[in-house]
Amino acid sequence: MPRVKRGVTRHRRHVKVLKAASGFRGTRSRLFRFANQILMKSRAYQYRDRRVRKREMRKLWITRINAASRMGGLSYSKFVAGLSTAGVTLDRKVLADLAVRDPAAFAHLVALAGGKPVAPELIQRAADQAIEAAAEMTEVLELPAPGETAADEAELDEAAAEEADDAEVPAEAKA
Repeated sequence: MPRVKRGVTRHRRHVKVLKAASGFRGTRSRLFRFANQILMKSRAYQYRDRRVRKREMRKLWITRINAASRMGGLSYSKFVAGLSTAGVTLDRKVLADLAVRDPAAFAHLVALAGGKPVAPELIQRAADQAIEAAAEMTEVLELPAPGETAADEAELDEAAAEEADDAEVPAEAKA
């Protein structure tokens, strides 16, 4: 049986791993051993976080549904129980989307589930306020560039005045 040499196969595998690790910092993208370790770890994180993302989206939907249903006087659990007895089979994703995008339809569902009738305008106003508050939180403050503040301008004016004073004094007086 002929001897099998792994040079070409190993080189192709190393190139493939290093290509997948491009973008990592330092030796993690240059040395095969470190690149291989970090790739295995990153793929484990990817696998885990695809499931975590589903959990977190479900939590977000439940929070949105709860906030909108409480405007109609129902907690989340009572709202969902009321919908199931009424025969409504919408999932949480659709209910959360309705709560955000179509408050009138969601108010109708709250009334159908046994809550007090709510004016859709109230739900719309609350949704708009929440969106404005989120926009304000994400707003980035712009810092003034050097020389734009009042203190910087005063320093520049003083420096310019000193230079002007030095230029006005004759050379004979300095000696």
